Amino acid sequence: MSDYSPELLLLVRLVEPGKLLPPLPGAGHVLATLLGMSPQDLAQIDKHIDQLLDAAAAALLAQDGIQNAVNRLSSYGPSSMAAIGDSLTADRLGWFALLARVCSLGGGMATFVNAACAGETSVQLIPRVPALLATPVPLILCMAPGNDARRFGRPDASPQISGEETSRALAMVREECLTAGRDVLLITPPGIDSVRAAASPFWASMATFWDQGNLDHVCQATLSLDADAIDLRTILVGEPAYREADGLHTTLAGASQIVRSVLPRLAARYS
Repeated sequence: MSDYSPELLLLVRLVEPGKLLPPLPGAGHVLATLLGMSPQDLAQIDKHIDQLLDAAAAALLAQDGIQNAVNRLSSYGPSSMAAIGDSLTADRLGWFALLARVCSLGGGMATFVNAACAGETSVQLIPRVPALLATPVPLILCMAPGNDARRFGRPDASPQISGEETSRALAMVREECLTAGRDVLLITPPGIDSVRAAASPFWASMATFWDQGNLDHVCQATLSLDADAIDLRTILVGEPAYREADGLHTTLAGASQIVRSVLPRLAARYS
């Protein structure tokens, strides 16, 4: 199966029922059926995703400073790290998956735990933290969920989560991690391509609307809680190739831009 659509590939990248349900025998077959394909076709897409990650990671490692950052992080940083957030982080071709592959191919740390789940808000991160803290992972990256800014039903509806609720939820997540003796680093989501998002059939089919102003509240809450927070609000602005057609999710080129920003910051944090 080599003629799958970009929309199907994006769906496979984001849909991970194992993060919502306990692993069950035959779950892969059920997922393939839900996606309208055979388990063999799904396995082929999985392989394709891995190949794309390898190629993007190799391209990043060839750029100035990236291998050096991997070496510094490996020498002075934690032995493992985890990430929580929404689909931008959960994406199997997203920034965290690419960061993990860059570090792995570059001879750095090998343990990365992606605990992010597509569709979740900052409030939904709170019950995920105890399970994450039950593992020995010393560093937790939290990209604040842009889903807080979603509006449902009509463009002038209230955001799904208010700025005050976002701030409270992220503060709780951060406090729990710090109290448990873990290092935690907050990251803002990148900005939205509002024009493409408004024209996207993907969002129209779900009566979902996005506004940069609402997302700014999420970013401001993030930056106010952590003086070391990484600000990605403008990192993808002005380059359509960094975004999928829905105006929100990143392409591998966009994910690479984020890794180019996050990786050196992580290396500097520990060296």
